[in-house]
Amino acid sequence: MPSKNLNHTWFNVSNGNPRRFGAPADVANVATANENLTEEGARDPPWDNIRHILLRHPHLYHLHIRTTGICADSISFTASPPKPPLIPRAMSVQTISKTATVSGKNIDIGVASRFDQLVVALKKALGPSSGLTSDDVDVNFLSELMREYDSVDDGWKAYAFGDASRGYTRNLVDDGNGKSNLLVLVWSPGKGSPIHDHGNAHCLMKILKGSLTETRFAFPEGNHERPMEVISEKTMTENSVAYMADELGLHRIMNKSSDFAVSLHLYTPPNVAKKGCFIFDQKTGKRSHVPGCAYFSAYGRLLKE
Repeated sequence: MPSKNLNHTWFNVSNGNPRRFGAPADVANVATANENLTEEGARDPPWDNIRHILLRHPHLYHLHIRTTGICADSISFTASPPKPPLIPRAMSVQTISKTATVSGKNIDIGVASRFDQLVVALKKALGPSSGLTSDDVDVNFLSELMREYDSVDDGWKAYAFGDASRGYTRNLVDDGNGKSNLLVLVWSPGKGSPIHDHGNAHCLMKILKGSLTETRFAFPEGNHERPMEVISEKTMTENSVAYMADELGLHRIMNKSSDFAVSLHLYTPPNVAKKGCFIFDQKTGKRSHVPGCAYFSAYGRLLKE
């Protein structure tokens, strides 16, 4: 095993796709890396351990990737002086400037709320791509960013506008440079959404407050009217993260509690906001098109109806 005192260590690789980690990127403690990775010169280092190191440790290090053709043949951890990360632990994988635009405002990352830091990290992760459908974006990485954020931080409350007369409200937090929409949804007690698709987009959802029940359905087949087939049902509690796309079916979200619930949603590409989506009748499977879904608030301000 390489010495823990080394601050520059190479590891050969023959499989995997290291591009998903970015280059360069702020990563973890090199001593921990030496404890978890294979010996110098060994083949096939454990990528799960590398991911764990990248996402879990607060000390900032540099990751470099050396490539041959289209395949990476080595990576290098280069130590830098330990210092507090500018953004929460998982988000320290992203290299960001000291100021960034969140909800249309320039903010100082050093003093921003953890929620604003999450917004910046998600935007940077999607920045060079066309959304989750691009090869250079890792859905699991985006999920980790959401998991690492603890909703006990109340930065999201500035965007949580509810209305008990509606099933839920859609509150725009950020437009992700036009490549995504980040929304805070506030769910009224005992109410929820219709069964719906996602307009050929992808959705990551995190529960910020309370609990929500997701029921998934199979897409109706043919033109015959019949009750829709239930695939699964689960209740998600505070800080849970889930992924949904049309390839997984349709779903409905319900707040079965007697209090408001709040969730964070990342949609990419932002197809539903532009083109709308389809909703479905559970008894017949008949679908109806809903034009671009309106926002109840945007960037922390209520919108006039």
